[in-house]
Amino acid sequence: MKNKLFFLVLFVFFASLNFMNAQTVNFIPKYNSATTFINSTIFQSTSGNIGIGTTSPTNILSFNGTSARTIWMERHTTANTAGNSLTIQSGGTKASSTNKNGGDLLLKSGIATGTGSSNLIFYTSKAGTSGTTDITPTEKMRITGAGKVGIGTTNPLAKLDLYSDETSYTKMISVNNINTITGRGDMNFLVDLAGDVFSSNGYYITSGINTTANNGISIATVSITGLGIKISHRENSVNTINFTVQENGSIYARSITVTSNTINFPDYVFAKEYKLMTLTELEKFINDSGHLPDVPSANEVKENGINLGDMNVTLLKKIEELTLYTIEQQKQIDELKTKVETLEKK
Repeated sequence: MKNKLFFLVLFVFFASLNFMNAQTVNFIPKYNSATTFINSTIFQSTSGNIGIGTTSPTNILSFNGTSARTIWMERHTTANTAGNSLTIQSGGTKASSTNKNGGDLLLKSGIATGTGSSNLIFYTSKAGTSGTTDITPTEKMRITGAGKVGIGTTNPLAKLDLYSDETSYTKMISVNNINTITGRGDMNFLVDLAGDVFSSNGYYITSGINTTANNGISIATVSITGLGIKISHRENSVNTINFTVQENGSIYARSITVTSNTINFPDYVFAKEYKLMTLTELEKFINDSGHLPDVPSANEVKENGINLGDMNVTLLKKIEELTLYTIEQQKQIDELKTKVETLEKK
């Protein structure tokens, strides 16, 4: 009996030596066989950091390896049961703290060097047809290293780049109920695949007061069609078109008001000190230049167009000058009539 006990103690002693020799300090052990422990890939540093695939963890939990690493939640083990959700939440402040922020949630892609970059990429599974076929998650959105956001594209070319491979009508941008406070402006619109701007009633952007269109409140509407742009308002269920820009550049409006602090309205033409060109001088200018003074030539208008406000002021100035010429001519006519009447009486 003593011999058996001695050999049992000796076996446990050598097994312990084997266990100790098979491991390195700070590695979390795992069984290599029924009786032998070896190092696992999980390492705990003296500071308490955990490393998987690394013996130099710099954070509470660090990963390393020669291939891509994934944090994975396994599929549900019960059939016909939705998969478990995974929530990542930053730390909150201590309960009953006064006016303290919760911890920020930072999502960081890997460090790049030189001309390299890294992206933040989001994958989701799109609903398919009814059945049991797996739907593999695919990329739906990414933020590039340059700060460009792509939705539906892996190569965004703008700060926000939207793309859809749908062949049927699809909302691209939808904005609804921006402000639900009574009396404040709302905007309701969406953009479709072709870039057309829609609301529930057709091709337009609707903006106005947060109320119905039938209570006397005017609601502005911008209609974007293949024929141009129309701006109208709806009041008491009646649509009135106020402004139209056609695709050929023609503009139709009920009223246009030009305001400018730099417009010098030509009342000065009627001032006594205003020097009006004589008709002889005016004739010479027209013969030399082919247009009236202060009026752009046909070539200048063709090249640069005209400013409606400035042109209206210039035309009014010409009308006022023409009025002065007419008044002066009428004086001369009256004087001649008087002379003729005097001669006839003789």
